[in-house]
Amino acid sequence: MQAAGAARFVRVGVAALWLALWLLPWQGILEDLPWLRVALAFAMFVVPGGCLQQWIDRSTPSSASRFLSVGFCVSVALTGFLGILARVGHLPIDLVNTGLMVIGLVGILGLPRSPDMSAIDLRKAAIGVGLAIPLVVAIALVFDLTSVYGRTTDIDFATHHAQVTDFQGSSGLDYTHFVFGSDAPLSKRFWLSYWSLGQAVVASQAGMHVIELYPFLMPAVALVAILALVELATGLGLSRPWARLAAIAQVAMLATLWEEIEGYRVGRTFLQYTLIDNNVATHVIAPVLMLVISSYLTSGGARRLVLVALVAFGSLFTHPGMLGLFGLIIGAYAVIRALFEGWSRREPALLSLLAVVVAIPFSFRFLWQEQVLPSSLDQLDFIPRAVTVQGESGLYSVSLEYAMQLPFLWVLLAGVVGLFHVHKNPAARYVVACLLVLGVTMTPHGGWLVGSAVTPTILGRVLWFAPFGLAVSFALQKLFEPIGERCGVDSRLAGSALSFVAAAWTAFSIGARHPIDIQDEINYPVKEYVELADALDDLLPEEAIVVGDKELNTHLPTLSANAKTITHRTEYQRFEVHFLSRFGAFGEEEAARRIESWEAICKPGPNPRRVQLLRQFGASYYVAGGRTGRRQRPDRLPIVGLTLEESVGRFKIYRVD
Repeated sequence: MQAAGAARFVRVGVAALWLALWLLPWQGILEDLPWLRVALAFAMFVVPGGCLQQWIDRSTPSSASRFLSVGFCVSVALTGFLGILARVGHLPIDLVNTGLMVIGLVGILGLPRSPDMSAIDLRKAAIGVGLAIPLVVAIALVFDLTSVYGRTTDIDFATHHAQVTDFQGSSGLDYTHFVFGSDAPLSKRFWLSYWSLGQAVVASQAGMHVIELYPFLMPAVALVAILALVELATGLGLSRPWARLAAIAQVAMLATLWEEIEGYRVGRTFLQYTLIDNNVATHVIAPVLMLVISSYLTSGGARRLVLVALVAFGSLFTHPGMLGLFGLIIGAYAVIRALFEGWSRREPALLSLLAVVVAIPFSFRFLWQEQVLPSSLDQLDFIPRAVTVQGESGLYSVSLEYAMQLPFLWVLLAGVVGLFHVHKNPAARYVVACLLVLGVTMTPHGGWLVGSAVTPTILGRVLWFAPFGLAVSFALQKLFEPIGERCGVDSRLAGSALSFVAAAWTAFSIGARHPIDIQDEINYPVKEYVELADALDDLLPEEAIVVGDKELNTHLPTLSANAKTITHRTEYQRFEVHFLSRFGAFGEEEAARRIESWEAICKPGPNPRRVQLLRQFGASYYVAGGRTGRRQRPDRLPIVGLTLEESVGRFKIYRVD
C-alpha cells in the first residue's frame, strides 16, 4: 500500500515537472548550457510518444532504449497529425506544442507500469554496464563527429533549415511555400513533411534558432538510431550482447563506407546528414517499424497493429519515398515468414494497413497531376552514380559494383548463412528479405519497376537499408554457437568480446575521418548568422521578399520565417531549375528567369539593373556582405541605388525604396 502511494506521489511530481517545462520560461536559466537545453527539449518531444507506445503495448517489456526509440517515432506521427490540424486551421506551432504537452501529461499520469526499484539486481547491473562499454565508446565517437557536422551546411541542410524556421516562426501554418512565400503554393512533395515540424518543436522549447540547434540535436538523434538498432536486433531474436555488437558493427561499417557512392553516401548519410529526412526515415524509423511489425506478427493483437500504424505514419511524415522502399522489405519478410509458419490473419491485416499508408503519397504523385519528382530517366537532370542504365532500352538498375565492397559482402555472407536458418530465425528472415529487395533492384526490370514507383533518384537509396551490423552479428553468432557448445562456453561471451573489437574498428574508421581533417567543410558562421537573423526578425514584422548575395541568398529563409526570396539552392548549378520548377511551383521558363535575374542582382559594382529587378520582384530588402570568391572575403563594393538600413557585423541590409 505504501509503495502504491509512493508511486502515485512520484507520478504527480513528474507530471508537475512536465507542466513546468512546457509552461515556464526556464531556457534563460540554462543559457550557458545549450546541450542541456536541447536534451530537455528533445525529451519533451519524445516522452509523449514513449508514454503512448507503452500504454498501447502493455504486455511488451519496457526498457529505456525502447522508450526512446519507439517513442521518438510515435512522437513524429503525433506531430504530423497535429501539424495537419494546424495547417488546415491556419494555426501556429502552439497547437502542436499544446497537443504534445497534453498527451505527455496524460501518458505520465496513466502509465500502465511503474518502475520496480526493488527488482534491480545491482551486481547484474554493474556487469551489464561493463559489457556495454564498447557501445558507449561507439556512441561517444558518433557524438563527436555528428556534433561537428551539425555546424556545417549545404543545399540540403539549407532547405531543411528553412522548413524548420518557417514552422517555428509562422503565425499560422498553411500551404504556402516556406522559401518563396504566399506567391507560390507549397508543392505537394512537402504536404506530408512533418519531421521538420518536430525539429521546430525542439528548437522552440530549447529557445534556439535551428542553426544553433543542429550541433546538439544531431548527436541525440544518432543515439536514438543506435538504440533502435539494438532493440531491433533483440526483437529479432539476438541476445543482448549480440544486439549491442550489431549496433557497433553498423556504425563501423558506415564509417568504412564513408567515401563511396558520392551522391548516395551509404556511410556519410548517417554521420554527416543525421537529421535530414531520408536519413531519419532509414536509420531511425525503419528499424523501429520492423521491430513493432515483428512483435505484431509474433504475438498479434489489435493494440500492436495500432502501434504499427503509428510508426508507419511516423515514417510517412518523415520521407514517403523511403517508406515505399522499406515497404518492399517488410512485404518480403512477411511472405518469407508465412512460407514457414503459415498464413494467418495477421499478414493480410499488416499488408493492407501498409498499403493504405503507402498509397497516400503515391496518390499525390499519380492522381493529383503534379510531377514533383521525375518518374523516368529522361526527366532527370543527371544520372545518379548508384544507377546503371541498360543501353537504349530505358531500363535501369542499382549498380552491381557496390555489392563488391566489404560491408555488402558481409550482408551477402549473412544471407547465405541465413538460408539455413530462415525456417525459424527472425533475424535470418530479415537479412534474407533485405537481400531479396537489393537483388531485385539490381536487375534491369526490377530496378526500372521500383524506380518508376519511388523515382529513379530515390532508387539508389535502397542501399541504405542494407543491414550491415545485423548481418555481422548474426553471421558471427551462428559461427560461434557450435564452437561454444563443443567448448561448453556461452556464445554470448563471444558477442561481448567481439563488441570490444568492433568498437576499436569503429574508432579507427571514424578516426581516419576525424573533424580535424574536414575543417574546410566547417564554415557555417553560426554566431554571425544568428545576429543577422535577429536583425531580420526585427525588420520584418510580416512576410517580405528579401534577396541576398551569393553566400546569403539560399540561407535567408533559414534565418527568418518572414524572409522569402526569389530563388533557392543557387549554389548547385545542376539543381537550380530542377528545384524551382518541381519544388517551387514555377514553370521551367519562370525558374530560369528568376535565376538569371538573381545573378544580375548579385553582380558587384555599378549595376543599373539591380534596383529595377528588385522592384520587379517586389523585394523589400537586399542583404550583402557575404563571402565571395576563393579567398572567402566579403564583397565590400558599394551598393548603388539602395538605402543602407542596418549593418550587422560584415553584413549590410539595404532597403529597396
